[in-house]
Amino acid sequence: MKTFWAVLKTQLNQTFGFSYFRYLYKNSRPRFFRRLAFVPLMLLALVPLLKLITDMYRMVFEVLHPLGQDALIFALAFVLSQSLALVFGLFYLMSHFYLAKDLDILVPLPVKPSVILGAKFLIVVISEYMVMLPIVLPALFVYGVNTGPPWTFWILASFISLLLPIFPLALSSIFVMLLMKVTSAAKGRGVMRVAGAFFGIFIFTAVQWLQYRFRKSGPQDMSDLIAGPNGLVHLVTRKFPPSLWAAEGLLHFPKPAGFYYLALFTGSTLVITAVLYFLADRVFYKGLIGGNEVSAKRKKIVTNRETCKARSPFQALFIREWRNLTRSASFLMPVLVNTLMFPLALVVPVIFASGENLAGLVNKIQADIWFRYIVIFIAAGLITWLGAANSIAITALSREGQTFWISKILPVSPFLQVLSKLALAFVFPLFLTGLVLLGEALLLHFPPGHLAMQALLAMIGSLLIMGFSLHLDLLNPKLDWTDPQQVMKRNYNAIISVFSTMGFIGLNAGFIVFLAQEADLSPSLTYLSVTVLWLLLLGLITWLLFSRVETCYRKIEL
Repeated sequence: MKTFWAVLKTQLNQTFGFSYFRYLYKNSRPRFFRRLAFVPLMLLALVPLLKLITDMYRMVFEVLHPLGQDALIFALAFVLSQSLALVFGLFYLMSHFYLAKDLDILVPLPVKPSVILGAKFLIVVISEYMVMLPIVLPALFVYGVNTGPPWTFWILASFISLLLPIFPLALSSIFVMLLMKVTSAAKGRGVMRVAGAFFGIFIFTAVQWLQYRFRKSGPQDMSDLIAGPNGLVHLVTRKFPPSLWAAEGLLHFPKPAGFYYLALFTGSTLVITAVLYFLADRVFYKGLIGGNEVSAKRKKIVTNRETCKARSPFQALFIREWRNLTRSASFLMPVLVNTLMFPLALVVPVIFASGENLAGLVNKIQADIWFRYIVIFIAAGLITWLGAANSIAITALSREGQTFWISKILPVSPFLQVLSKLALAFVFPLFLTGLVLLGEALLLHFPPGHLAMQALLAMIGSLLIMGFSLHLDLLNPKLDWTDPQQVMKRNYNAIISVFSTMGFIGLNAGFIVFLAQEADLSPSLTYLSVTVLWLLLLGLITWLLFSRVETCYRKIEL
């Protein structure tokens, strides 16, 4: 156990930089307090988003309370948080377990593979709390304030919240280990592993769809569910039993049924963790060591005037940025996840919807103009946020690391270099927007004019946020990294960018509500006002970025 705590302490220091903060506190107090000032700024940026989530839960509670379905509030939060951990955890676990550079140091140590994997798994669980808590805590707060449960509710809710991400992450970890073992000897294993992860998500979605088809409820069954106390909790959580057990345990505690469901939830978490620990000693190293073996390429390189093709400076810089991004899976993985998982998250609910519900949604979009504009604002806001979450722009300079000196001596202006970085970052929101528009056109029969309006707003928002993120990286690039994961996971600029984008979207949501309700503007005028505001902010960010690029390039030192 001492060995495990020693490895875990090392992982905590490496991931969250505790030793680095201790060093700054002792040796550079100004830099320490500058870093510390990020904490209240990030919390402040979260306030609009948390208020928006809390208001949504409150509106749902007001609808469910007369039906006696109060507990559906935290049941929804449990299902959503565990589903996100199960799906998005696949790529994070693959990166943390098999692509980290510290494995070259940890593997030769005289410790069991289960100790190394267990410490890394706990780090992923701790990181998942940052995603899960903003989803779960507002739901528990709304339920608790409106129903006045006993004090035991809050203790049990805290216990369940701590255990929530463990089951889905352990399940994803087992799948990742088996996938890495199977693909360790294959050619093109990197592509196969990413494809395998997406295939696993597809299988999970297909199973849920088949389960829904075979267990589809009729009108009388639905009436019985609504008539029964908290019957909708079973309907929502039956797709993922651990969420059902957690919700029922919290709802019925301290009755015998509450102890029963709580025992199921806790027991299932312990069992899946034990299975992970058991497989770690037998599978982990096989996928890790086999995956590090490479074969030399036998391709003959010919360079002459006939085979070489001249490119413009911008084309050459763009290709250079693309190769810099794709040279490491730690750089590319977050981009693929955020670009491809968002359309999947939009399609899955439509797949699960019955024909009547889908037809009703289409009719609602066609008949209600405000509903159509709400879909436009939400989709544009999510695409804008993903422009910051994929970390392309915020790490544009930092990804170069110690090779940034090459950029400083290139016979190309810094303006053109930064423009190529911005163009590369813009490719992925452009592709994502195309996928979303295609899905809306085929499944929801969105009018072409409103699809164009959504595309325009999403593109403006993406350029605005990516320009802001690139400006942050230009002012304070992280070039002293030794592991590519440090750029993506220990980059405080990325945290500032993501939370600032959340605050920006939350403030815009409030602005839209004000224009619609207080100013009583029409949907088209509300859209026009938001678009003009974003264009003005985009012009300001663009001017700040390109007016200071020459000066910032000169000040950057390695």
